[in-house]
Amino acid sequence: PAMCAAPLDTSAHVSFAVRLLTRPLPETAAPHDSNRVALVYFALLALDVAEGTTPTGWGARFDDRGQNLRARPLLCQWQHTPHGLRQVVVHPAQAAVADAVPRLGG
Repeated sequence: PAMCAAPLDTSAHVSFAVRLLTRPLPETAAPHDSNRVALVYFALLALDVAEGTTPTGWGARFDDRGQNLRARPLLCQWQHTPHGLRQVVVHPAQAAVADAVPRLGG
């Protein structure tokens, strides 16, 4: 992103997006409450977040197996950058922060 000195780590984007999605989930039950898992599960199934509204660009709509139907795959590659060895997104183009390096190894 233009505001950052270095591209944000892919896992940072995903972690932040997950936190935004799960923030409104039920937090009233005690952590040891056996019903809490069920409450969170059904709250996740009820999520309906449009694509393009999270930091990853994904949305959120889960099927009965718990799979996010609005998640999109990203192709990442470890690359040497001015900020050290980093995992960067190289595909799809709209999410890429670097071009793919067409060689294996160092």
